[in-house]
Amino acid sequence: MGKVTIVEARGEGLYSVRLKYDLRALERELSELKRQQSEYFTLLIKAFKTRDTLSREKEEARAGLDAVIQQWTDGLLDKLTEAAPPLIPTEPNDPETGNPWADPDRAQDGPLLQAINSARSNGGVGALARKSALDTTIRRHLVALKGTSRVSHYGIDGSTAEDRARLSGYSFDGAVGIAQLLAYGARAPDAAVAQWLRHSAAVLLGAGFTDVGVYVASAPDNTYGYLWGAVLSAPGTPPGAGGRGEERPGARSGAANRGETRQDRAAPRRNLPAQKAGRGCGQIRDSGGEVESG
Repeated sequence: MGKVTIVEARGEGLYSVRLKYDLRALERELSELKRQQSEYFTLLIKAFKTRDTLSREKEEARAGLDAVIQQWTDGLLDKLTEAAPPLIPTEPNDPETGNPWADPDRAQDGPLLQAINSARSNGGVGALARKSALDTTIRRHLVALKGTSRVSHYGIDGSTAEDRARLSGYSFDGAVGIAQLLAYGARAPDAAVAQWLRHSAAVLLGAGFTDVGVYVASAPDNTYGYLWGAVLSAPGTPPGAGGRGEERPGARSGAANRGETRQDRAAPRRNLPAQKAGRGCGQIRDSGGEVESG
């Protein structure tokens, strides 16, 4: 406690004293330390509260991010599984009947033919005449494909465009053959033809073709949602009537020599990237067999 000087004896062991040392500076220092200690505890408590708040906000942010990711994932799954919306007819009524379209997809056939002939006109080749037998040829193929995940020039039974043309009763010029164009995922006739101009212009603008059949199918069960098709050819002499008509169906040695089997040709293309969904291909026949271009 330090030294003191007794100033007065008060009795009963009590004394008045005077400190020999001045402890007021020490007391002030102790008081300041106590104040700082109090502030430290206040700051420490505040820091703990801030930590708890940040931890809670972190969990809330993580939960929010998980929710956004889940919504994004669900949206992608919905896009993959939802049915493609139907194509909207440019004309509400069928011009042949004056009534609403029985099959709205048929409203796209005429505009598709117009877009094809417009492209051919721009390319300096003649317009194509629409033939019902060729319409049937491409319709058979797309109707079969629309209920599957396949996109192929070959039918689910392995048939070719030539096979389907014969089945539809169309006799084609063997020197010209049959060309089949398919576009996947397009939502308008001009978009389908634009795909063919990018990938199969030599087929679309073939000068030897005079006839065409077209068909459009909304295909909610197919990977691409929409299938567009055209079959191009030129008429020939019916078999047995003399002259140069179709070549014999057996003359497919060219494809066989290229190691192409029917199973290979009919194999479906699955899980194609979305940006490739619009690719169109042309399938033609020449004297050496079948040639596929795309």
